[in-house]
Amino acid sequence: TARVRYSRRADAFRALGHLLTRAFFAPFRGQGGAANAQASGMAMVEELVVETMGVKVDASRGAVPRVDKLKQQMVFLALAGYNTLLIYMEDTYEVPGEPFFGYLRGRYSREELEELAEHADELGMEIIPAIQVLGHLEQVLHWPAYAKVRDTPNVMLAADDERAFRLLEKMIDSVVTALGSKRIHLGLDETFGLGAGNYRASRCQRVTPHECQHPPDASTIFQTHVRKVLQLCANMGVRPMMYSDMLFSLMPVPHDELIQAEKKAAKGQPVTEEEDGVADIYEEDEPNWLVDDLEGDELHTRRARTNTRRRRLSPEAQKLAWAHATLGDHDVDLVGWDYSSADPDHYQALVQKHTPLLRHRRRFVLSLGLWTWNRFWAALPWVMDSLDAAVPAAVKNNVTHMYAAMWLDDGAEVAPVSCIAALSYFAQLVRHQPEELLRGDMKRLAEQTFTALGQQSVSFVDVLDTAAVDSAPGIPTGWGTTNTAKWLLWEDPLLHHLSAQVAEKDMALWYQQLADHLETRLKLSGATAVGDPDKDPHPLGMPAALARALSLKRDLMRHLQEAYASQDTNKLAAIIGLKVVQATRAKGNVVGNASILEDHNMSMTNATNHSNSQLDGTARYMKKEKPIIRRTSTPFSARDHVLQHAADSEGGLVGIMVNALDALKKEHYTLWMANYKAFGWEVLEIRYGAQRARLERAGELVLAFLLGEVDQIQELEMIHSMQNQPVYKDKLYALPVMCWARASTPAMPSLKADTVCPL
Repeated sequence: TARVRYSRRADAFRALGHLLTRAFFAPFRGQGGAANAQASGMAMVEELVVETMGVKVDASRGAVPRVDKLKQQMVFLALAGYNTLLIYMEDTYEVPGEPFFGYLRGRYSREELEELAEHADELGMEIIPAIQVLGHLEQVLHWPAYAKVRDTPNVMLAADDERAFRLLEKMIDSVVTALGSKRIHLGLDETFGLGAGNYRASRCQRVTPHECQHPPDASTIFQTHVRKVLQLCANMGVRPMMYSDMLFSLMPVPHDELIQAEKKAAKGQPVTEEEDGVADIYEEDEPNWLVDDLEGDELHTRRARTNTRRRRLSPEAQKLAWAHATLGDHDVDLVGWDYSSADPDHYQALVQKHTPLLRHRRRFVLSLGLWTWNRFWAALPWVMDSLDAAVPAAVKNNVTHMYAAMWLDDGAEVAPVSCIAALSYFAQLVRHQPEELLRGDMKRLAEQTFTALGQQSVSFVDVLDTAAVDSAPGIPTGWGTTNTAKWLLWEDPLLHHLSAQVAEKDMALWYQQLADHLETRLKLSGATAVGDPDKDPHPLGMPAALARALSLKRDLMRHLQEAYASQDTNKLAAIIGLKVVQATRAKGNVVGNASILEDHNMSMTNATNHSNSQLDGTARYMKKEKPIIRRTSTPFSARDHVLQHAADSEGGLVGIMVNALDALKKEHYTLWMANYKAFGWEVLEIRYGAQRARLERAGELVLAFLLGEVDQIQELEMIHSMQNQPVYKDKLYALPVMCWARASTPAMPSLKADTVCPL
């Protein structure tokens, strides 16, 4: 019999999770008594360190979690001690009367959200809808139906536009009603370009010509918008949350009359009360009085005015005054986010930066990142380093509301099991400060949570070791947030524009060893075949296939570059599954009974011997099929030699790599469908298809070169001239973070020249 005392239902599930974990690793074995319970860890008293301990699930970057899978994850979260779930939905929720809102994006229906809310209530958890009400709405605004509420491609018109306000009202009401929420996260971050698009034309339709010629600046537009949205939430009885970054980054622009007042004051001339106007253009030695005196929209000082010379307020004080005016007297939670540092002082400064804004009933919420975005595997070593710095700093500064964000930017490629491991570590860290336990002890506790509550078929150590997929030889464990596996996989196999970053490292061997290790772990676990409809895919199946494909691709690209540079006919032929059987003295001569290749310009898909193939989904080639030319034992003439297929060559390195890519895609697809709705997979399938097409093109160009149809392979000529010169020399260890667009080709026109990876 176990006795649990708790104040909230969520705390009861946390206690149950603790009991289950202790029982899993230290069973009673029939021995009762208080002493044995204490020794086994069954008896414990835990005081709350944080009031809100949450996790933010991203359902907007292509992957929308299946309802059944999300409910299963909520059980794990409750047992691990989480009491809040934020679901980030830019457009993936149903809005009545808006059929194009979330169209073909896997949006949640009202019924699905109600089902999730009911399940959360049973677990004592709160679901907070996290939406966007200004920026990050490109998935909505690109539809013609929303052209009239579009300011820029990703920012909607501010709420002073009646059509935009009505849409916002419907958006907020739909999620709040479906989830029965008392809180809502409004986003309001990164609203870059606000007012720079259609805002002016829209405004000119409802103001005087004079006002039309003097549009407000971005800070004024943002302030007006936030006031309206916060009031809307107040009318609905919902407490809003918002990111704070724009409160600190937008700078109010003084009006002309205030600038004139400054000039007059500087000259010692009398300044009228009207010119004196807003207090935020002046400064005293100690501007703290400004903070204490401002009330809501009131920007006037209550100090006696004088016509003597006064100095201008510092930019920091101006921003503070403007931020107070923007927020008014509304109850609002300000969310500060930062995922970039392993320095406790960095996070302490973030908390203290918000302190002057925490007036009325405002609260600070700390958002930390689990580095699940823009990669195939969470950057777990870095996650632990950054959390070790952030959580103690937050607790030391009395932060009682925090959550961990699992963003899925750039395609949601990440394996979910690595996210569960990160959540396990965060759950323990909040309750056991690093001052109390060493890193090894913390990892042990996270391992217990991960294994006992996450019901995983792999260990926490396995998941941590697999993070090596984004590392390289000679790189310290846990260094940085590079996503090496991503940009090496999607790098164009002919252009090689990123390979120079790792030219000094044996990445083929690195990934071969990792693949061997993961495949051994798979065999020991008795993993089932890919695509078993009755079982979830093995957590290590996808990273094992990824490591194998990366190893083979590094081999292919190195051999291709070296063989072409040396004009080695034998090696070039072997790359596409051919061999030189006889040399000729004259170009194009036919030796003996050799015949010209039959239809050698056929595409790889059509060149397959379909009579011997068993097509499976989109995989067009079975093992040992020759992907460049039709398999035949008859030799054929080439530039100055005779070629024929090599026995059992599997199509050379190109064919082997194509097979490995197909295997990886199959693993990835199975993993996706086990966790997410079908929508969004098409983005990744396009990426796999593009990579496969470029591999085919590489093989076809090699064949054309051998046949004398082209005198050179232009892409490889350019690579040879660059002599493996790295692109990102200024990066420590020269391992950058790259998105798919920049990795797949250096000629992506939609990206700025200095953009490494837009998030």
